[in-house]
Amino acid sequence: MDDDPGLPVRVLEGMVEAVVVVDTRHRTIYYANAAANALLGLKTGEATAGTVLEDTEGLCGEDASPLAPAHHPLRRAREEGRDVEGELVGMTRPGGADTLWMRVNAYARHDAQGAVRRIAATFLDITRHTRMEAELESHRRRLEHEVAALKTARDAAEPANRARSEFLSRMSHELRTPLNAVLGFAQLLVSDTTEPLTPNQADNVREILEAGGRLLEMINGVTDLSPVEDGGPELQVRTETVDMVPPVETRGDHIGAHGTPGRPPLPGSAGSVSGESSPGTQRRCRVLYIEDDAVNVGLLKLLAVPAGLDLLTAGDAERGLVMARREEPEVILLDINLPGMGGREAVGLLKADPATHHIPVIAVSGEGREEGDLTAGFDAWLMKPFEVERLRDLIRRVMRDARGSS
Repeated sequence: MDDDPGLPVRVLEGMVEAVVVVDTRHRTIYYANAAANALLGLKTGEATAGTVLEDTEGLCGEDASPLAPAHHPLRRAREEGRDVEGELVGMTRPGGADTLWMRVNAYARHDAQGAVRRIAATFLDITRHTRMEAELESHRRRLEHEVAALKTARDAAEPANRARSEFLSRMSHELRTPLNAVLGFAQLLVSDTTEPLTPNQADNVREILEAGGRLLEMINGVTDLSPVEDGGPELQVRTETVDMVPPVETRGDHIGAHGTPGRPPLPGSAGSVSGESSPGTQRRCRVLYIEDDAVNVGLLKLLAVPAGLDLLTAGDAERGLVMARREEPEVILLDINLPGMGGREAVGLLKADPATHHIPVIAVSGEGREEGDLTAGFDAWLMKPFEVERLRDLIRRVMRDARGSS
């Protein structure tokens, strides 16, 4: 720089910031670069009086209120004898069309006696940046308002959504429960090998099965509930012969492994749930079915023997809890929508009771599983309508899991 004394001036002239050096003693502009002339109309040698360097007329602070003389950055630097940096100052352009926003720095330069002799000031035009910040702030406030409106609308719609979900769940249960009986009894009729249907009767029953299958598809579509269960996909209605046998003897709310007069004995261990057998015997699984729908109870009683089940039944949760403690079943099948105490409350009591907490509980319901049902006590979930094979497989699984965890 010693070799080129004009270099600092050329650097200042090339800056985008307005640079002004004020002679405080003579109140004149000691130096003003080209940007100062273009931005503020200042020239070297001019007096500072009446200019933006001293006058606050037309100036405003960061809050857009008129700038008080005591807050002028250059005046503060001169009177306080220190540097003032980063001040945001607005200046109304000629004609008052808009405001020029500047970031102002004022640096005090002292003489040998400590008095402020000169002030070097820079003015950076940040109007565009400030305008963008204002627009962003406006967008942010508008978005906050819209989000608040959406939250309000969501909260207002929440009761309706809950009511809709409850209605769909209830409707699903009310439709699936009788459909379970229709399809179940139809399958029993088709599969009866001891008293087989005539060809014409078999065709009629197959029509019932096909119509029931279509009805199930409609129920799934109307309720918009994807069946969430354990043990496989949604029921596929089949009309071919399955591993079922005709009704067996029933005794009140208990069905056992005895054949009825005129009926053949029960099949061997192939249909057993446990699969455990000794010569001439078949080990059966003791199951408690808690269900208030008499038709579905009757259906499961018919399915119990070929499924390898020794079935106990209870028409409500309160009686079911008593029977669970007294009879000590190996598995409990529990409906969700019961009169009085519901299935979800009942499973909590079963798992809290030391006498019954170890018994696997399978929900048998026409409604879908809710989040937390399995962690709340249900070991599996079976949607109505169901097939006997799926029920049997599911009982096997929960019994195997229970043995493994004991």
